[in-house]
Amino acid sequence: MYSLIIAWILTIFIEFIVIWGFKKKYPFKLLFYSFIVNSITLPLASYTYFYIYSNLIMLEVLVIIIEGLFLKYLLNIDYKMAMLLSLVANLSTFLVGVIWGYL
Repeated sequence: MYSLIIAWILTIFIEFIVIWGFKKKYPFKLLFYSFIVNSITLPLASYTYFYIYSNLIMLEVLVIIIEGLFLKYLLNIDYKMAMLLSLVANLSTFLVGVIWGYL
């Protein structure tokens, strides 16, 4: 349980940094968006991975799409930018998770 909480906190902050790198405005609002989006997608993806379907790549693709849709509406940006932002944010989090797993 402890490792899931750490993963959730790291995910929120890593994805916030990526989103803020794109938007450069309203950091507290962007942190809140990162908190909300990742508080929905991370538990669902984790549960799905551990209990239903353990294809990590497929789950990551679904998370990128779902978070991209959230970002499109929350940040009022076009779909292409939202999907790119979601891809970069989730790839960053994924890579940190892989590196963390090797430590």
